[in-house]
Amino acid sequence: MRRGDSVESESRCVGDRSEGASPRTVAARVGSLATLLATAGVCAFILVLPFGRPLQPFFAWPLVALVAAAVLCARVAGFRFHGLIPLGLFGLASFAAVWLSPFREIAASRIGTGALLMLLHPAAQIVGASPMARVALGACAAVAVTLTGLDILAQRVAGASLLSGTPRPAGQWRLSGSLPNPNEAAFVAVLAPLALAVWIGVWRNTPTRAARMAVVLAMACLAFGVVATTLLTGGRAIFGGLLLAALVPLVAIRPRWAFGLACAAAVAVALAWFADLGAVRARIDDTIRLGDEPRLRTWSIALSAFLDHPWLGNGPCVFFEINEASRPLAATRGWETPVGGMPWAHSIPIELLCERGILGLVAAIGVVASAARGIARAWREGIGRPWTLGTAAGLASLLAMSLVDLSFLKDWCSVVIWITLGCAVGAAGAVVGDRPASPPEG
Repeated sequence: MRRGDSVESESRCVGDRSEGASPRTVAARVGSLATLLATAGVCAFILVLPFGRPLQPFFAWPLVALVAAAVLCARVAGFRFHGLIPLGLFGLASFAAVWLSPFREIAASRIGTGALLMLLHPAAQIVGASPMARVALGACAAVAVTLTGLDILAQRVAGASLLSGTPRPAGQWRLSGSLPNPNEAAFVAVLAPLALAVWIGVWRNTPTRAARMAVVLAMACLAFGVVATTLLTGGRAIFGGLLLAALVPLVAIRPRWAFGLACAAAVAVALAWFADLGAVRARIDDTIRLGDEPRLRTWSIALSAFLDHPWLGNGPCVFFEINEASRPLAATRGWETPVGGMPWAHSIPIELLCERGILGLVAAIGVVASAARGIARAWREGIGRPWTLGTAAGLASLLAMSLVDLSFLKDWCSVVIWITLGCAVGAAGAVVGDRPASPPEG
């Protein structure tokens, strides 16, 4: 070999090595690691939901560390997150509410895990920026929904839940499986639209018949989980959340179909009431008799406590103590406080006013507004239409149910809230430098 050829070969090798270690290549590798870590953390939090157990420290702390590492890696890789300013303001308002709370020690002991779970907001943006990560999220969401339906159905048919062996409660028609109570299955109404959006996207990009059959099977399992959970739990919030989740994408693409679905739902409820199917009539009667609705009494207690501390509230996750302190005032104020205590206010806006005050509620509205802007931007730019509609439907379902239930006191609620808001605010895709992290779809 001639000397000139040898020198040229060596320079080419040095050039290849320097290119392999270029800042752009390193950033891409770190970004891939961030996506992997974020997907693992988010999916693990989703898969634990059907078991209905609080997040234990030995499980929660490693997952929180995993998600935190993903966020740091993504930032090093140049990911530009959306909605972090209102998220930070909500965190500051929450910690200020703890510091000024008349129940400071109690609030500080209960807010810990819920505050750390806010990391799922940026982590969900990382997942949403990768088509493959979205498929993993959709698969885990479908598994969680299907497992919940199977678990509750087993309790109905076999007399014990599938996941934890919880026996069927005697004399009760509303079943909850391994969950503490039937209303805890509300996460199904949020995860189902996200999973369905993912499978629709996979269907559109799947050319082979065998792969499409697999997608059809996944959709059938998802539908089974949704129907079984809704019917066997009898959750009014779940039904309303699912209905709104179905209406939102239909309004965007087929307004007449949305009107038809609303009419069909009204007819189905009316027929179920007249035929006295299950306990539908009893649930409708409970809804109509607002004077006997425990939520109204609970809301009265929460709003009265809000007036005592309007700006930063009484402290996060302390409604149980507020409710107990209100018992001596029941006679003078005309309240009938819930028997046995009430740990949460059964309405997130009212809970925020009571526990984090006006500043906390305004910051939370800012977080939701940033999520809505993310969905609107993705829709305008035509980025991943199925995913955009799925996140919009999940967000609508979450907001509808939060008006009459849910609470930041419950870890599973925080998991679902922050994942949904993160997916929504990043619906248009996270950004690396000046380039989208993933190419537009559909």
